[in-house]
Parts: sequence; structure tokens; C-alpha cells
Amino acid sequence: MKTTLLIGAGSDIAKEICNSLKAKEERVLTISRNEIEYTSDQHYIIDWSLTDALPSIDGEIHSLIYFPGSITLKPFRSIKPADFQSDFEVNVLNAIRSVQAYLPNLKLANQASILFLVL
Repeated sequence: MKTTLLIGAGSDIAKEICNSLKAKEERVLTISRNEIEYTSDQHYIIDWSLTDALPSIDGEIHSLIYFPGSITLKPFRSIKPADFQSDFEVNVLNAIRSVQAYLPNLKLANQASILFLVL
């Protein structure tokens, strides 16, 4: 049975992916800041601070899908450096941290994949 980890799993796209994978009888694990409105095999609620540890997961992960995305929608002249920094932390640094945290699990799988979706 393949295992997919959805990080930032609160979106409708994550819900549809989860439902599609569950229909194929795959194991789906989810991580989000809040409760989700659909059922995964295991759900973890965590804070997205760069200092907080991601939950430990046992066994193989065949696919990691990273959903969190942030973009400051303002006129360019109004965007402050702190806005860029915040978006960079969510979109890049947390993505890197997620891959680093679950790389041992991904390496256990015969073939693994990573998908980054910026929504």
C-alpha cells in the first residue's frame, strides 16, 4: 500500500487528492494548521513556525505533496520587505524543512516523488 503525505492539507485541492488516493486504497496522511473537513488515515495539526518540529512518521512515504502557499497581493510599491520574508518562509523554507524532515521516509520507498503546489 502506498502512502502519501499531504502538507498544508486544508484546501479543496488537497481534499480532492485525498479522496482520489483513498479510492485507489492508498494510505493518506495529512498535516495542516487546522482540522480538515475530510478523513485521512492520520491527521496532524501543527504550527507553521520554522522552529516547530514536524511530526514523526513511521515507515515509507511514497509521495509528499506540499500545498502551503502564500503570496502578498498588494501593489508592488506597497509590499514591504517583511511581506517578502514571510512569503519566502512559507513557500521556500518550510518546503525545504518538510523535505528534510521526511527524506528518510521517502528513501525507504522504492520510488518516491515530491510535488510542490503554490496555491
